[in-house]
Amino acid sequence: MNARTFSDDAARARITESIVIAEKRTNAEVVVALRRHASAYAATSVAVGASLALVALAYLWFSPTPYDVRFIPLEVLLVFAIGCFASHSFDALRFRLTRVAARSAALERASKYAFHVLGVSRTRARNGVLVYAAIFEREARVVVDEGIDWAALGESGAAIERKLSTAVERRDLDLFAATIVELGDVLASQFPPTEDDVNELCDAPV
Repeated sequence: MNARTFSDDAARARITESIVIAEKRTNAEVVVALRRHASAYAATSVAVGASLALVALAYLWFSPTPYDVRFIPLEVLLVFAIGCFASHSFDALRFRLTRVAARSAALERASKYAFHVLGVSRTRARNGVLVYAAIFEREARVVVDEGIDWAALGESGAAIERKLSTAVERRDLDLFAATIVELGDVLASQFPPTEDDVNELCDAPV
């Protein structure tokens, strides 16, 4: 999976511009975090390696071809290592072999962790919003501070999150940037722009 669509200098500048525009339409603070993946999914790689090792063991054990049994443990271990390496190295393979629920749970944990690590909760009005985009998971999450009632935004908020996820899945920078701007309009219903607004968080994507 290629993350360059969102991470090169031109893309970062485009996203920064969309954040600036969004924050002119709302008093809320928007932060964008771009990540290659929300988790390494080591369990998937181990499961792939173990499955292949089990197949290799069965083949060696029941094969009519004579083998030196002293080398079977080493050969099985080698197959296990190859399986783990293949799963870890090829994102498309690991994506298909990782359960949707596991990817969703990892994305939820990682986005909430990033929210606190990046200091999105440090605004005076507790009106920080994190857009967490995970390239491997092909999804985005919106995490808001306690000052924002995301549930009250209803379908408008849900539509924003769907559009962001679609943009990440399609590697569509134009849609992603446009949706960030639209997020500013949606947030304005609870935090309209003010003349004395102070930019409290960095506009550049992290």
